[in-house]
Amino acid sequence: MSEILKKEKSLVTLKMTVKGEDFAKAIDTVFKKNRTRFAIPGFRKGKAPRKIVESYYGEGVFYEEALNEVFPVIFTEAIKDHELDVVSRPEIEELGEIQSGEDFDVTVQVYVRPEVTLGEYKELQVEKEEVEVTDEEVNQDLEIKREQNARMVAIEDRPAKDGDTVVIDFQGKVDGVAFDGGKGEGYTLVLGSNSFIEGFEAQIVGMNLEEVKDINVTFPEQYHSEDLQGKDAVFTVKLHEIKEKELPELDDDFVMDISEFETLEELKADIRAKLYETKKAGAETAYRNAIIDKAVEASTVEVPDVMIENEVESMAHEFGQNLQYQGLQLEDYFKYTKSNMMDLKGQMRPDAERKVRNSLVLDEISKAENIEVSDEDLEKEYTKMAEQYKMEVEKVKELVGRTDVEVLKDNIRIQKTIDLLIASAK
Repeated sequence: MSEILKKEKSLVTLKMTVKGEDFAKAIDTVFKKNRTRFAIPGFRKGKAPRKIVESYYGEGVFYEEALNEVFPVIFTEAIKDHELDVVSRPEIEELGEIQSGEDFDVTVQVYVRPEVTLGEYKELQVEKEEVEVTDEEVNQDLEIKREQNARMVAIEDRPAKDGDTVVIDFQGKVDGVAFDGGKGEGYTLVLGSNSFIEGFEAQIVGMNLEEVKDINVTFPEQYHSEDLQGKDAVFTVKLHEIKEKELPELDDDFVMDISEFETLEELKADIRAKLYETKKAGAETAYRNAIIDKAVEASTVEVPDVMIENEVESMAHEFGQNLQYQGLQLEDYFKYTKSNMMDLKGQMRPDAERKVRNSLVLDEISKAENIEVSDEDLEKEYTKMAEQYKMEVEKVKELVGRTDVEVLKDNIRIQKTIDLLIASAK
């Protein structure tokens, strides 16, 4: 038996009754699971009767674990009876007095899915970006290809200049004393890349081959090594090599070397077509997002913090996994960015709130429009996934399995909802 005591926005206070006989069974189950844990004088371990264990350790020795046994059952029944769509873990607010064989109450608070009041979501007016590719964009792509295919040429008749790649030895000292990480031999550096301390690369500009020079710099106040923060240092640098990029001529020979095309004009046409497709996809995504934003802005929904926090946790977990795929750990990221988990979650919170709000509104629209997912819709999605991941459709179905198929259906339903908004937009 259960009843809703109070509902404030998305926070529900729910009272549930635990039957005395059910709790007694739970206590017996817990005792049997844990009897070997208890040592009672005069009994072999695990052989003492339950009454003796309760007398020795206290009558309530099994209450907490017994409550953990019965709570999921009564809570599941309660939310089903009251048709509650819960979005958080229940928090126990009040626990009635437990007496052997007697019923008692458990009062909890839990957040439920908030109510959404839809605004106008059809025939939304959103301007679609016109897509065009300029000659300048094509030429920029060609220059990138030239850069990628440039060769390094050794320079012997001039000093180093900005943009050169140099090979150096260096030894850094603070107050005349060498420090960890301050020495390098045969180190390759691109002048102007700003990969060294500010002022270091600029002082190499103008040096000649085999020249030795003392370079004066000051470590930043926020430098990663605390011992060097704000310190003046002197680096003794010897310049061994100077190299510069030699870009290939932009002609038909170059085109044939780097592509399947024979002429520069053919390559330009291919670049233009690919840039167009990329920009078109970007414009379509922007148009789609703008329509969703308008539908959400027209609606009213108070998102409970717990839903945003759950989404932030999910995003942070996914971010950490993506780093691992790249061979990195979150600790590496925090060290490099001089941040921490709190900073990361703070940055993610606005996006998390937008995602949750969008999801709630789109879900409500799908219900209002009675949008359903047919077997045909599901088969089309399986086929699309099979093509994307280059595997058999049956293998995709096997991987999705029974548990994730409902998630997949939800995704299809929301996509169909978005398609409806786009189709009706002006």
